[in-house]
Amino acid sequence: MEKLNPFERINQEFAFGALLLKTRNTINKKSRKKIIEELMSLDFKVGENTITSWENGNFFPPEDKLSEIAKVYGIEFRELTEQYNLSKKAREDRKVKPKNSKEKTVEKLFSGGISEPEIIEKLNPDTHKRQYGHQ
Repeated sequence: MEKLNPFERINQEFAFGALLLKTRNTINKKSRKKIIEELMSLDFKVGENTITSWENGNFFPPEDKLSEIAKVYGIEFRELTEQYNLSKKAREDRKVKPKNSKEKTVEKLFSGGISEPEIIEKLNPDTHKRQYGHQ
């Protein structure tokens, strides 16, 4: 298996949610409320927080419900399934493998828990020394 850089891994991990959000916002232009109404009509028990969690990539819906979700969002089932599997695998790989320092730094960057000089120092110590005058 090829090793992904931290940005590629993060992109893969959130590919499923990004597809849902992009489709809802740009293609079908449905509100979350409309998505919820349509899913509830199919006997889903979901609320706005659930939809938000799917679209943010924090949680995944049950795999056996992907067909209905694809219909409601207007996404091809095959495309949705591919992104679902890609995201699930990336999430599982991240949980199993210990993070290296660059991956931890990228995660801190996305969470807002690190400053720009710290990022430069961690990712490229030589640049940090030149830019901030450390010897």
